[in-house]
Amino acid sequence: MPKIFISYRRSDSEDVTGRIYDRLVAHFGDDAIFKDVDDIPFGVDFRDYLNESLDQCQVVLAVIGNTWLNAGNGQGKRRLDNPADWVRLELEEALGRKTMLVVPLLVSRASLPRADDLPQSMANLAYRNSAQARPDPDFHKDMSRLIGQLEQYFARLSQPAAPPTPQPQPMQSIRVTPRSVTPPTPVQPRRAPASPQPLVDRSTPVRPQPISTARGPISRRRVVQFLGFSGGGIGAVLVGRALLQSFPDTSSTAPPLTAADFTPFDIEVVTVNETGEVVNREPKQAQAFREAIGATFLDLVAVPGGTFTMGSPDSELQRGSSEGPQRDVNVPAFLIGKYPVTQVQWKAVAALPQIGRDLNADPAGFKGDNLPVEQVSWDDAVEFCQRLSKQTGRAYRLPSEAEWEYACRAGTTTPFHFGETITTDLANYRGTDWDYQGKTYPGNYGQGPKGEFRQKTTEVGSFKVANTFGLYDMHGNVWDWCLDYWHESYEGAPTDGSAWTTGGDDSLRVLRGGSWYVLPGVGRSAGRNWDARVSQSYLIGFRLVCASSWARS
Repeated sequence: MPKIFISYRRSDSEDVTGRIYDRLVAHFGDDAIFKDVDDIPFGVDFRDYLNESLDQCQVVLAVIGNTWLNAGNGQGKRRLDNPADWVRLELEEALGRKTMLVVPLLVSRASLPRADDLPQSMANLAYRNSAQARPDPDFHKDMSRLIGQLEQYFARLSQPAAPPTPQPQPMQSIRVTPRSVTPPTPVQPRRAPASPQPLVDRSTPVRPQPISTARGPISRRRVVQFLGFSGGGIGAVLVGRALLQSFPDTSSTAPPLTAADFTPFDIEVVTVNETGEVVNREPKQAQAFREAIGATFLDLVAVPGGTFTMGSPDSELQRGSSEGPQRDVNVPAFLIGKYPVTQVQWKAVAALPQIGRDLNADPAGFKGDNLPVEQVSWDDAVEFCQRLSKQTGRAYRLPSEAEWEYACRAGTTTPFHFGETITTDLANYRGTDWDYQGKTYPGNYGQGPKGEFRQKTTEVGSFKVANTFGLYDMHGNVWDWCLDYWHESYEGAPTDGSAWTTGGDDSLRVLRGGSWYVLPGVGRSAGRNWDARVSQSYLIGFRLVCASSWARS
């Protein structure tokens, strides 16, 4: 059975640790949690008892509050500097065990200590990806996430180790994208959205202190991750293999859509030159189908089938190696959301009967009916599609990665569907410079201008500019989940527009489009990223595809 060891310092976090213990016991059971030295019988050598207790545990939660690091012993000395300190003994032993998952659990909005501030024997703690348990009203939300991630981890441990999947060509590192000049960018962890904090960057193949699990090393995700990618907390460390949910039958029970079901709408398509100057504004029309969902509706744009070159050329600025090799992909016609799914749409579908999992009716950190929904996992988005499919009789799902890029490009071959660069007058992304570890990463792409950093999502379609297909917010605002497993390159990828759901890692799913928190180069048409399918973040949303039978005449 799962066993969790809680290490904490009474003077630092006794009250909140009691609450943490109660939540864990309520979920895992009293026998699954070891918390206090008071549990040690009288007369027993505490070192032996500690070792025996750790032998039975798979996870150690190191509860760290604001006074944990510098708590004194009453004699002017720091307790952590005493080799006999309880907390030090516990964590030294745990960190020395390669199969033990040690998770710093930050409370009272504390920060993770630096390696230089810890005894050398504990320095590796500074490289472990942390979870958090914020004060009310966020405490129970954070604990629910922690428990969910622990469940994923224990499920992973309970499965026999699978043989490695053969790859078409060896990779220099695993689960990193893109390995290029894309600057490391900060991420907002799961905390109050008003003050985002830098966390990690997947664009740089940094691998400090890998964390070992039963299936091999998993590096601390978020050591310098690219600006705007979350998952936060312990998502990547506990990147457990979630149970794969079945998708609804792709055959529709509703009658096929015809031309009469589509309504034309006016759009403005903008093109910029390499300096970001608007050189063309062209009025056009696109076609959309409106799906009623309770008191609201969902607009889906008709995307004609065609062939395009997927990926980026070697010459493209900030290109990542995962964006190639380029290949021609034939994409059948489909319908895709005009905008990312909004909060009012999410609430309407969350109220429909459950198919496979519960849905939080109001998960978003930035509140507003017409703001994109965020803090939804890949599995949450799949449940949304399943409920909507059952309600309407039409087959809704997430887009394949090929469908997403085809829809984003809308016939263009430039880094953005706007042209060679992008501006914050056209999209919501970090348009200001970012200073990190003595280096400045520019808030502009190529010769384009710097702009503003709004530090939040914006209402869908608020920039009033679309691509030629009639789609809004394809660059920035929120990342879009895709169906595909994560792969390090396009070697062996399908060329028929379908999702790539063989090989790779099914616990990691592709993200596209960038977010409000990323530097502009991250959100290019060809830009790729990933997160654990169980992750929920202020940076991640999704848009729908309807693959039901339809015809335009």
